Amino acid sequence: HEKLDAHASGIFSAAFSYDGSLIATVGYKAVRLWDASDLSTYTLQNPEAHSSIIHSVAFAPDGSSLVTVGSDSALRIWNSSNLSSPLFEKLNAHSEYGILSVTYSPDGSRIVTGGYDRALRIWDTGTDFSSHLFERLEAHS
Repeated sequence: HEKLDAHASGIFSAAFSYDGSLIATVGYKAVRLWDASDLSTYTLQNPEAHSSIIHSVAFAPDGSSLVTVGSDSALRIWNSSNLSSPLFEKLNAHSEYGILSVTYSPDGSRIVTGGYDRALRIWDTGTDFSSHLFERLEAHS
């Protein structure tokens, strides 16, 4: 299947839910969820999910939530059945240059982020994200 013009500004990242039923896509400010069986239309969207480019998206292993990160340096966790407002957000999760990538651990207990600041951070999903568990500065030079 193919969906043209899925986002007006292009798609920066896409991810399957672990059961394969949904696809999440992110673009400039927007996150959308699609029915993976036909891509005929998105089932949910938030056109203002971030204040700028969203670089990466990932589903939690249980499919109940997804995480987005972007140029605004925010990490946001969303209920996968309601994208109207984030379940949680961590502003300034990396430097002002933004976050490029994100994924959940296989058991869903942690999230790892990587940013323009060359930092790699691990976050505990069972906390308020007030601080990261581990950090590796200059993970890539």
